[in-house]
Amino acid sequence: MPERDSIKTGERRTATLLFSDMKGFTSLSERMDPEEMDSLMTRLFGVFEEIIKAYGGFVEKYIGDALVAVFGVPDLHEDDPSRAVHAAMEFLSRVRAVVDSLPNGSALSSGGGILFRTGIHEGLVTTGRRGEFDVVTGHAMSVAERLEAAAAPGSILVSEAVKEKCEADFDFGPRVEVEAKGKTEPIAAYAVLGEAQAIARAPGRDAGPFVGRRELIDEMLKAYMRNRYDEVSGFYLMGEAGIGKSRVVQALAEKIRLFPDFDTPILFARAQKYRSGGFALIVDILLGCLGLGQTGVRGAAGGAARTDREAVTLALAPYAALPGASAQRFVDLVCREDPGNPDAASIAALYDVFDAILVKHSSDLFPILVCIDNANFMDRLSREFFQYLFKNGRIKPFFVLAGRDFPPELRKAFQGLRAVKVPPLKAEEAEAFVRSRWPGIEAEALRRIAEAGMGNPLFLREYAGYARKHKDLSSLPATVQNMFLSSLERYPPEWRELAARLSVFAHSFCLDEASALQKGAGGDVSIVAAALETFERDELIVGEAGAFSFRADVFKKALYSSLLNHNKRVLHGLIADMLLSRERPNRARLMLHLVRAERYDEAARAMQDDPNLTSDAELLPYVDLLLKRIRDEKARVKLLIAKSAILFNSGKIEESEAVLQKIMRAALTRGDPDLMGFAYHQICNYSAMTYAFQKTVLTGQKALYYFGRSQAGPRSAQNVLRTIALAQVMRGNADEASRLVERCEAVPGGDPFEALEARAELQLLTGGYARSAATIDESLSRMPAERTASRFYAYDFKIRALWQLCDFQGIREPASRLLALGPLSESVLSQSNAMYALSCVFSGEREAARERFVQAEFYAAQILNDFAKVDALRSLALCRYLAGESAKAESTALEALTLGLRHSCYWPTFTLLILLAEYWAERGKDDRARFFLVEASYLFSSGLHLPSKDLILYYYFASRLLDPAQAERNMAVALRLFEDEKARLGKGELVANFLSMRSYGRLQAALEAAGGEAPPVPAEDLR
Repeated sequence: MPERDSIKTGERRTATLLFSDMKGFTSLSERMDPEEMDSLMTRLFGVFEEIIKAYGGFVEKYIGDALVAVFGVPDLHEDDPSRAVHAAMEFLSRVRAVVDSLPNGSALSSGGGILFRTGIHEGLVTTGRRGEFDVVTGHAMSVAERLEAAAAPGSILVSEAVKEKCEADFDFGPRVEVEAKGKTEPIAAYAVLGEAQAIARAPGRDAGPFVGRRELIDEMLKAYMRNRYDEVSGFYLMGEAGIGKSRVVQALAEKIRLFPDFDTPILFARAQKYRSGGFALIVDILLGCLGLGQTGVRGAAGGAARTDREAVTLALAPYAALPGASAQRFVDLVCREDPGNPDAASIAALYDVFDAILVKHSSDLFPILVCIDNANFMDRLSREFFQYLFKNGRIKPFFVLAGRDFPPELRKAFQGLRAVKVPPLKAEEAEAFVRSRWPGIEAEALRRIAEAGMGNPLFLREYAGYARKHKDLSSLPATVQNMFLSSLERYPPEWRELAARLSVFAHSFCLDEASALQKGAGGDVSIVAAALETFERDELIVGEAGAFSFRADVFKKALYSSLLNHNKRVLHGLIADMLLSRERPNRARLMLHLVRAERYDEAARAMQDDPNLTSDAELLPYVDLLLKRIRDEKARVKLLIAKSAILFNSGKIEESEAVLQKIMRAALTRGDPDLMGFAYHQICNYSAMTYAFQKTVLTGQKALYYFGRSQAGPRSAQNVLRTIALAQVMRGNADEASRLVERCEAVPGGDPFEALEARAELQLLTGGYARSAATIDESLSRMPAERTASRFYAYDFKIRALWQLCDFQGIREPASRLLALGPLSESVLSQSNAMYALSCVFSGEREAARERFVQAEFYAAQILNDFAKVDALRSLALCRYLAGESAKAESTALEALTLGLRHSCYWPTFTLLILLAEYWAERGKDDRARFFLVEASYLFSSGLHLPSKDLILYYYFASRLLDPAQAERNMAVALRLFEDEKARLGKGELVANFLSMRSYGRLQAALEAAGGEAPPVPAEDLR
């Protein structure tokens, strides 16, 4: 294994360094016989080594007459600074004894004796081996050496870091400042004056009950008892690591369970960062409620799933309100081996199970309680599931969430929760807490532990446990890292190394992954299983369903911080290789490990290959980091383009525009045709998405100009031509759009699928619905399976073509295939589910349609980009309306119209206005209908292409509700457009579907009343 890829011996630690140097060594050696001098120094060095070892340190080296010792390596103690000071004081005392034991007449008699100057500092070092010797390195060594040089002969000078850890044990002189090489600020130093007081000692370790936070518990209990099922309420507990958030939640649950006749379920789960599978938290909550949370029914990240379909089925049996189909889908979801992305019916199934539980217990004496630990790590789908539940569910439980902080996205989702910062334990509570862990502790020890713990229960527990076990209160822990690392000293060294290596996993790991990491690091794989079992028993880690994670984040951070940076890079690289070997690695994890392995170019390539890149906001931090690390300008521009797209799709329009400006600035600065082409290409696409079609054409033409003078691939030029063609259609220039598509098809070496999709899009927008569907079928028949993104958009085109053809039954097959490809676009997923639902309605499958509408609504709620959201809501409103759900359609249409008018999204806005006009006209509210119809009329002045089916209805309702003088003309136009649309559909069954929709049947009746033929209309009146 190359040195860069191999594990080095050593670790990073906060250690205490002691430098001691003899005053006047050169002068003394001149006066003494060399043999006598050697004997004296050997004796002094022997005394020094004896004392250092007695206090748990090791002698790192001798440099002439200088002595260097380290405390905290290899054995770590929480009181290493105090041990170093004690050792230095004892050495000075023993030096005097050595001098006093020398015979009279020694050369020392005229030299004023032997005096040593000593400097002590605590800081970060790295450990390792150099040849046959253990060594430590780091700037902390230099600081200790500088303190030694500044100390008075026969004295000890310590840094402020050491003084802070030892103030209870020693008296110090006033602050002095010491200049140090390499530091802009002088070192604060203090002379040791002597010991302060005797040290109390006591034995053992024990556990104790929950103490403190009574006011908070009482407040939560009162709110719980007042809970109303019709609103979201509860608490969000925030606080630093170890402050006791989880314990407060447990204590609340324990109190509630003691209520008389309490028989209501308490739903509990722990959110996990990077947890695999959608709706992970929701699944955990439901399994826990069903009594299956500890059975390993569903594997966690990296762990093999253990399925028990019968157990899940039996657990669901008591919930009579749960539809059988939903129960079966829930069983399929939680028992499948690959947690992956939920299948098409998962959202409705999870909602039905959750709702059935809430309904079953809605008449209980006490409210249902939902507790979520580590809530700040809640996965996005679970968070948005709760939003959907709050919006549509009949019953709202009482929530208690706990997390390090309360992120904005959670605040938005759980608006009814009261945020409470869990306070540190009060002084009397901290003392009671320590006594519960150490009965019989002496008063002074109790006081010092309680003060040092600062009210943090986790720290207090560890301090008290360590002190009781080691019978040592000479000093409390120097750092949190040392506190936790010292608790691992009970394990063999190779086990401690394994624990540190495991801290590199993003969140969880299984036995096979731990073994693979150990093997890749050159460690003994045979120890892994036994070590994990012991770590779990000792509560260093927790395991469920074959997956392990660290019990406390501070444990993990302490171990991770102890790794050499070199070893971190190697270990992250090993885990990255594990992920790369999988068919569908978790992209966020992969980026984390590649970046920390400093494989930046590989990370950039993996990011560019990610089909979800532009819709995955979690990748933004990695984009920003890679922008700092990648030097190739073209690669940087590609990253900027990706960042702009992510921001745009996340709804951060202004930030996206700011990144576009950076792209253009970089291109202008270099004058590079490639960069200019990339920049204009991105702006062209951006403009098309925001309905700025004139700008689309202009920037697209510039992109083509620069692509013609650069090394850009032919597919880039094709994409630009396709985008300009779309803009020209929308501007009413169909002939120009056709010429552009022909150019796209003729690009030498071009991508045939890009060309076919451009042709299909033109055909679809110009009324060639059947031709568009056939073109897409041709593309799909030739498309390689690995082109997932291309297939996704091809199936989207196919669905849209079938929709325009009114072939609602035919939509199901391409929609199923699209949904099976994964969540590449939430807007497309929402629209596909909505159209799938309508297909189910036409087939008489109302329950299946309900599930699909639930999914469509759910995905629409996740869309952050306003432009994409308008499209999704428009399709959902139309499908709801056609399915007979008029009230829901009207509500959805208004929500979409608000956004559409704000952003001038004329195409979906026209459809929404006509839908609302029709809705109110059907209810006899002509004034309301007329309002929306007039709004729609303003879009005619733009000269832009408008949806043909909506134009028909516009003229039809205009003949009834607008200017009576134009009524006959408007009806004539409506009938002519109506006839043209029927001709496009062609097949009788498709025309029949068309006539069954909305008001088209009335137009058919009007046509038949007019003799079966539309009256002639001047060409200029037709659009």
